[in-house]
Amino acid sequence: MELNANQIEVGKQYILIEKPFNKAIVTIVKDESGKSPNWVGWRVRVDENLEGLKLPIGKELHIGWNDEYKHYAPAKFYALEMDSPPVESLATNKNVKRSQ
Repeated sequence: MELNANQIEVGKQYILIEKPFNKAIVTIVKDESGKSPNWVGWRVRVDENLEGLKLPIGKELHIGWNDEYKHYAPAKFYALEMDSPPVESLATNKNVKRSQ
């Protein structure tokens, strides 16, 4: 599930997807929100490339959007860790006893 701006914290890692450019694991280095009216944004450091354009590991980027026009922004943040396993993994559980 895509995270809202108020769920993104400095010092934590997230999956950043910028369609159609890239997908990477990034660490939030600095909150840069409020530079202009309605602006929410961050300076992020690339930790790992997942897909698309390969960015140099350690490179810092400025990512954000005008909150009023968020629907035009290609950048989306997702949680890196999940509290519970995805539903698909439950279907492959081999320890389930079947009734005969």
